Amino acid sequence: MIIKYSPNKKNLHNKIRDGIREDGAVILKNFMSPVKMKKIFNHVKKSFLNQKDIRRSGRFIYLQKDYKRLDIGDSYINSRVNRFLLYNEWNKKNFDLFQNIKDVIELRNLICNLKKKKYQYNLNGRSSSKYKWCDLVRMIQYPIGGGFLSLHTDENYKIFPRQMINVLIPLAKRTTKKYFFPTYETGGLYYLKKDRKKIDAEKNIDVGDVLFHDLVNYHGVDSIDPYKNFELNAFSGRMTLNISVGKFYIK
Repeated sequence: MIIKYSPNKKNLHNKIRDGIREDGAVILKNFMSPVKMKKIFNHVKKSFLNQKDIRRSGRFIYLQKDYKRLDIGDSYINSRVNRFLLYNEWNKKNFDLFQNIKDVIELRNLICNLKKKKYQYNLNGRSSSKYKWCDLVRMIQYPIGGGFLSLHTDENYKIFPRQMINVLIPLAKRTTKKYFFPTYETGGLYYLKKDRKKIDAEKNIDVGDVLFHDLVNYHGVDSIDPYKNFELNAFSGRMTLNISVGKFYIK
């Protein structure tokens, strides 16, 4: 479902919630201002260029440092060629980033009825001495030359609470035209409906939009420009900032 954002639109969270119940996913058009998008993009680009890849990271740890991880192969829950950068709210260098995505997190929390205190969510009145539920924010890159993610649902990831909605902020656009943000020509996000019909989401997505989908919606990322040279180390390809709630273990 596509919803056009208006500053005067009341009960936006209810409209998005209803849209997710009906279709499993919602594209909210033009929610992010160009100024905020440029600030987010510049933050992500700087961290991308200043960090080295790791190949294994283990489970998320409360108060841990950020990192950049390269994933290639079928040794994960679902096969992929992508890279992700982790941004933790407690790291001071990410203060401006979280200020720029604050409205998105607050809207997601209204949709999911989540309550946050400092860094932590107290889900269903329960707490654990082993882990905390915190915002899990990652930039995920699918490189030009074949970056992809196989078909899956997010409910297979035990790091997510059941009532959570995943949120994506596009940082690139599929187009053959010139554009301020990075571009790619083929591939990208798709959803699979209950009747097995494949829905190409990218044709309706622009930078400035925000995407919402539930944990049971089947989706994947078709190969990004697979017939071009593989740009493994370039800041290019399909890139999104993914906003979730995840399980962070206490040391």
